[in-house]
Amino acid sequence: MSSLAAQTRADPLIVLIPSPLLGPYSWSLVGQQLRARGWEALVSADLRDPVGRQPCWQRTVGGVEASLRHVPDERSIALVAHSGAGPLLGAVATAVRQPIAAYLFVDAGLPRGGVSRLDAIEAENPAFAAELRAALDAGQRFPAWTDEDLRELVPDPHRRHALLDELRPRGADYWTEGLPTVSRWPNAPCGYLQFSPPYRTAAERARRAGWPTRHSAGRPFPPARRSVRRGRRARRSADRTRHSVPRPPRSRSTEGSHAMRTNRGAYVAIFAVASLAAAGVYYLAQPRAEVVRARLDIAVLSPITSDMVELVLVSPGDRPADSATSIDEVIGQYAAMPILAGQFVDRRALESTPGAQAFGFGAPLPPGYVAFAIAVEPGQALGGALTPGAVVDVIAVPNALKTLGNADLGSAPEATVLGEGLIVLALRTVEGRPFIDPSDLARSATALPPRLGSVVVAVPADALTRFASASLTSTLYLALHAAGDGQPASP
Repeated sequence: MSSLAAQTRADPLIVLIPSPLLGPYSWSLVGQQLRARGWEALVSADLRDPVGRQPCWQRTVGGVEASLRHVPDERSIALVAHSGAGPLLGAVATAVRQPIAAYLFVDAGLPRGGVSRLDAIEAENPAFAAELRAALDAGQRFPAWTDEDLRELVPDPHRRHALLDELRPRGADYWTEGLPTVSRWPNAPCGYLQFSPPYRTAAERARRAGWPTRHSAGRPFPPARRSVRRGRRARRSADRTRHSVPRPPRSRSTEGSHAMRTNRGAYVAIFAVASLAAAGVYYLAQPRAEVVRARLDIAVLSPITSDMVELVLVSPGDRPADSATSIDEVIGQYAAMPILAGQFVDRRALESTPGAQAFGFGAPLPPGYVAFAIAVEPGQALGGALTPGAVVDVIAVPNALKTLGNADLGSAPEATVLGEGLIVLALRTVEGRPFIDPSDLARSATALPPRLGSVVVAVPADALTRFASASLTSTLYLALHAAGDGQPASP
């Protein structure tokens, strides 16, 4: 995507203007989604005025102007206002250098020149306006939302705190100042997106004016009698618009044809932002659930460490039922199957004993060791009285000893100890299936007693060839390791 300093393009630059009671974070999710879909977008911020010399409305207008200083003059823009920024769009349009392609009001008031914010509230809700006026006269500031006020509306604590950090309670100077009057407005197509009942009157005015208007059922911020009403957080996302793009009246001139193309793009911008605004506020208000996600590819049998995974927040509906929900239940486990980067970690893909699911291992394979299967008859392996985790010695008896007579024993090769203190990983039948202890047959569906066919032991990697050669020339016997310390020993 090109930078904001790029040359003029057909799609307008989307300028998201937050409520003067809030900050840029309230639009941040929508901005991210717009940019991810190929639109250029920026979020403005009010100018700071520590000594309070400027009227409040000028700080909002000046903030938009400042955010566009590095945007080319010929670059068209679409202004998107939330809540109290709506009545200032006319003033913003006269302050910026760029041509206006469209206006979108998202749960916002409409321009009513010369009327203060408190007067506008009084016209729609006289009782609340009287209560607010009395509170302002007493020196109170609004809104005074707390963490508890927003807990139900914004369950995610990180997003809730980010909103509260930018909250700007306002005094009487804000609520009673007269807002600017702008002549010959609007000078571009307008649209309205309504979430909550307090903005029904504004949405109806927009509808009567012939503006494209959409409504998505939402819920308000804390009750008006505790704080000033502001833009609402939707419970559900507005569906992506499927409406046809309204066409302006046919023009007889080349300029009229150009205006038609401009308005088409403006209406597309209006509905694109409207859909994403609904999705953004819906996403912000949704409860979030913790889930463990892989940061990189994890191979089978790999021990999982803290740098391999991360804890992320997702919508409860997006979290698989068997996914891990805490780092502690994952760290120290082994991958029973490949886990790709970006995947949620499934508990079923984890095992405390590496190879337990894939190979039937009942004991872990020590680092630097390999799994080696020794073909045995029960008599070579303590009569089959072995279990995974047992520590054994492996003795190789040359097959030549079986054919030599007593007279030749003096020159016969001797039996050797191939390895000591080796861990038994698994027992297998002659068919290669996991060996079931005959005493467990009553709980299985096996009709005949299984026959031990091999014992899988952990052998040092550098001794693998020696074990392989001995298995061809000798009969291998297993004996319980005398040390009994459970630790693999060098061969």
